[in-house]
Amino acid sequence: MSDLFLYSDQDLLLKGALGNEHAFRQLFSRYHQQLGVYVYRITDSVDLAEDIIQDVFLEIWMSREALAGVDNFKAYLVVMSKNHTLNCLLKLSRERLKKKDGRIISTTV
Repeated sequence: MSDLFLYSDQDLLLKGALGNEHAFRQLFSRYHQQLGVYVYRITDSVDLAEDIIQDVFLEIWMSREALAGVDNFKAYLVVMSKNHTLNCLLKLSRERLKKKDGRIISTTV
């Protein structure tokens, strides 16, 4: 078992903010399953939920320096996931409407 299981979320966030990939993977392991269930309930698609979770964690990793300022990682993930999910659903809806009607729709909100 990895020593990282012994760390709190806050410790892992601080290590992740410094670029520690193992700490970030531990955060991913702790939360990706329950986050996937949350996103699946919104999307009703396993594939889309998996893509969204991957995108959310990639976005977090790309701006990992900000992790040091996160107090409640679970809440942070839920908000990011909800926003990303709604944006994805909006984009899919626009694409379907565009294909159906054969017209061009602005993608800006």
